[in-house]
Amino acid sequence: MKQKLNLKLKHPSVLAAMAGRNDGEFCCTIGKLGVGMVTVGGMSVDEKTMEASGKMVERGRKEFLFKNVQDFLEENIVRAQESEAVVCVNIRSATVEGYVRASEIISDLKAVVEVNAHCRQKEMTEIGAGQHLLNDLEKLKSVVDALKEIGIQPVLKFRGNVVPEREILEKVCPDAVHIDSYIKGEKGFDFSVFEKIKEVNCFKIGNNSVNTPEVAVQVLKLCDAFSFAQIAWNSKAVKDLVEKVQVQ
Repeated sequence: MKQKLNLKLKHPSVLAAMAGRNDGEFCCTIGKLGVGMVTVGGMSVDEKTMEASGKMVERGRKEFLFKNVQDFLEENIVRAQESEAVVCVNIRSATVEGYVRASEIISDLKAVVEVNAHCRQKEMTEIGAGQHLLNDLEKLKSVVDALKEIGIQPVLKFRGNVVPEREILEKVCPDAVHIDSYIKGEKGFDFSVFEKIKEVNCFKIGNNSVNTPEVAVQVLKLCDAFSFAQIAWNSKAVKDLVEKVQVQ
């Protein structure tokens, strides 16, 4: 495993992606609460995934729909950066080329790339995007390798307890991971997901049901940072995470 990515966060807190919700304005608002990193997206960046996003919107899900990828990225990254938090962009693509094109724009704008191997919506998985990548680790590795070849160290976002986490890390060799640490049908953070990979040298962000300072502190015993999502609508809860979780 290569040296892990150093995100240099001012606080070990991360706003996780919420498709159709986390635009630059929302990320800016959350970032100003003292959060270490905010995530724009998830967003679809190639023709196939954009078509899939359109189908998801038709059945009532929230998605970002736009005409020009570069314009959307520039507008929302720049707005999110006004918060002075590190800005990350979660992207989905059905092709390696789609990841590369979008990542070049994101990197040029001084933001972090997050490869989405997490979305499990049928419209995405049936075209080879999102969580489908966990069942095609060769393709996932080709995405990560293609980005590394152009000098980009992406964060790899995926759901735990789908494919053995150690297998993913050993085959794909990401420098940073953002793992949704859950057990199907149960609530709460599954600490065993990170316990199984604690010796793997990569930057680790722990996600799932992190909604109190107490849970966040426990996550930080195994991870470099923790992330939250739904509680982002509660500014007091976010402030508690920032103020009561000590920066190491």
